[in-house]
Amino acid sequence: MACEPDAVRELHLLRERVSKISGGSLKIDAMPAGQVVPAFEVLDATNRKVIDGAHSWSGYWVGKSKTAILMTGGPAARSAWT
Repeated sequence: MACEPDAVRELHLLRERVSKISGGSLKIDAMPAGQVVPAFEVLDATNRKVIDGAHSWSGYWVGKSKTAILMTGGPAARSAWT
């Protein structure tokens, strides 16, 4: 679709490439946030094997892993560069 955000188009491209490279043995299902588990529970759901993996923001994991903040860029990191 022409109106899709760049991230959605990139996800579709990634999904197609992974399927092609793996000969169809790996499949990526793109689902909206909250479809399987609430957004803040993605890490726990992956750990419990409810889902195989997910894309999320590590700032949501700060209460679960003290190192998670190191992967977020810190508070207001994006606005510091704009």
